Amino acid sequence: MKILITVLFVCILLTGCEKKEKIYTVGLFGSNVVGDSYGVKIDNIWKATDGLKVADKHCGKYGKRAYIVGHSGYVGVYDCVKQSISGNKNYVTLTLYGEENEALPYAEKHCNKFGRSATYKSKEKYKVIFDCIE
Repeated sequence: MKILITVLFVCILLTGCEKKEKIYTVGLFGSNVVGDSYGVKIDNIWKATDGLKVADKHCGKYGKRAYIVGHSGYVGVYDCVKQSISGNKNYVTLTLYGEENEALPYAEKHCNKFGRSATYKSKEKYKVIFDCIE
């Protein structure tokens, strides 16, 4: 019986060593990080925000940033998205520039090129959209 418990304990420790990232300072187990240039999944986390730093590190290898898509059970799911600004004289879309107040200075700069001012329109996932008005 003691041998069985010892073997199980060693197996648990070895399994913990195979994990790729240590997100929490306490605990034996790390988290598996599996993904590509489009997205990443991180297991063994309590909340999606806990794995965001590791997801950002993964996406950074592709010149992108991580955006939380969801969390189910103990798995966080993230999109890898390139930060960008696009639009014309009528509107501007800012990808991964945060909320309205964080994106506004960049939207103003874009709209000012056309002699216009930026007005908040909507937010869709990781994109904030502004109208450029006269």
